[in-house]
Amino acid sequence: MHRPKRRRLSQPPPPPPQIKTSGGIIRYCTKYGDYKYALVQGVYSEKWSFPKGHIKEGENEYECCMREVREETGLDWLPIPMTSLQIGYGYYYVFEVEGEYELEAKDPVEIMCTRWVTIDEMRKMSLNADVSQYVRFLTN
Repeated sequence: MHRPKRRRLSQPPPPPPQIKTSGGIIRYCTKYGDYKYALVQGVYSEKWSFPKGHIKEGENEYECCMREVREETGLDWLPIPMTSLQIGYGYYYVFEVEGEYELEAKDPVEIMCTRWVTIDEMRKMSLNADVSQYVRFLTN
């Protein structure tokens, strides 16, 4: 059976219509071969999450993702997403970056802390539902 070659998308696929939030799963591979992920800690919930937010009127999911990543991590450039996935009611674009860029929340009203963490470190943190589901998916 012949399998077609995988190609990088120039534009991410559109999300399902019920999606209300969009965000980014930003990761890099360490020299030990494991991944570290950019997480943000919310002021109100004090839980750790992937950078994400509500889609504004006139904004598509990808635009929302990039805006929220910029506001919550300070990262203003990301490569083309590797893939995208739905977790709960959120739609996430997955980005792989070259290394541990400095993270700095530009919105201190919503975000109190940013951090690069491994999956093992996530297991010891107070995570929101989407990140918890993602960790379970990767470790099962």
